[in-house]
Amino acid sequence: MVATAAACSLVGGGLSRGEADGLGPEIRDRIALESKPGGDRWRIASQDTCRNILLARQTGAGKGRTSGAQDHLIFQFDDDTMATLLLPRVIELCEDGAPDLIVLLRGIRLYRNATCAEVAERAWAAGAMKKWIRKAKPADVATLLTSLKVWLGNKVINYAVKSILKRLVERNESCDIRDILIILRCMQANLSEVTPQWPEVLEWIQTQVSNLLAVAAGAPEQRLAMLRSIHRFADPALQRLIAEHAIDVLTGIEHARVDAYSLVRQVRSLQYRAERILKWEQSHVPVDQEESVQRLMRTEPSKLAGFHQILAWLSLLHYFRQADWKSLLDEHEPRFVLAMRFTTAQDFSRAINDLRSQFHPYTNLLLTRGSPAIHESGSNPTAPSSKPFGRSCTRPHRSRLRT
Repeated sequence: MVATAAACSLVGGGLSRGEADGLGPEIRDRIALESKPGGDRWRIASQDTCRNILLARQTGAGKGRTSGAQDHLIFQFDDDTMATLLLPRVIELCEDGAPDLIVLLRGIRLYRNATCAEVAERAWAAGAMKKWIRKAKPADVATLLTSLKVWLGNKVINYAVKSILKRLVERNESCDIRDILIILRCMQANLSEVTPQWPEVLEWIQTQVSNLLAVAAGAPEQRLAMLRSIHRFADPALQRLIAEHAIDVLTGIEHARVDAYSLVRQVRSLQYRAERILKWEQSHVPVDQEESVQRLMRTEPSKLAGFHQILAWLSLLHYFRQADWKSLLDEHEPRFVLAMRFTTAQDFSRAINDLRSQFHPYTNLLLTRGSPAIHESGSNPTAPSSKPFGRSCTRPHRSRLRT
């Protein structure tokens, strides 16, 4: 049990309360077995102690491999030793169908990939992995596949994908938005196994996505991520769903958040890509005609708004062709000086990068307008300045240095 505690501690696992009590207080103190306050898992705090315990066990069995001088041993644990110690713990978690198995296997993979593959192979051979796949939630099985697909083996992957599809399609199991995001990601990673049942899978995806959009499940960013996931399938039916229901992503959008402005642009961009695939000449459900978007464009940021919020609002107005970019700068440029006082360096960098990704030429225009905002932030906002945006930090010309 001490060797098992050492192996589990190395991969981020531990012993239960009953197992820790079975070791006795003397052994627990000797190996420094401890648990976090309120925790249900006991582990050895020092990795060096874990290695010494496994070293003693493995060299006693004659399996140790060393290299270098005799007084400076570099010990390597073989996968068989670790797999033998960890397999009972894996089988125990498989019996319950709990998601704790994913956490343990992730820890084993971080310790050593080959050990993870060996443990998964033995658990499959013992029938424990198949039992866990049948008992676990489809989203948990999908999480296992996306996290450890390379190290599970083709038998485990094929059985797990078929099990997920059977439970979703035949039993018509519903999912929340977090579950469907990981399931869609799993389907995309295993598209060859999903293709034979695509008509049934397509119907399930349409039903689930439509229901989640109708009740405005999750945050707007999660709903946008869901539509982006189904967009990658490149199916015309799913593209029509995106084109007609992309506006539902913006339900409950918070107008006080700076991210709301960029979110509207991202929704419209995704809708436009879907419309191009469908070869629509114009949008049937224009995003910019939605009341929440109209209100967002009409409402000017407050006087205490940061530079990043003002720039995001101006970018949204220009994106929907409400005004020319030069005219917008002429009208609102005086606000930049005061706004810079409420803007951090991170916010400023994100705002400029976002503008450059959408309207690269306009970024140069903004930075070369000669506004005193950047180098005058923190000083008197009414003080004039002749320094342009991009030349606030000047240095001598190279020819002047050759003296």
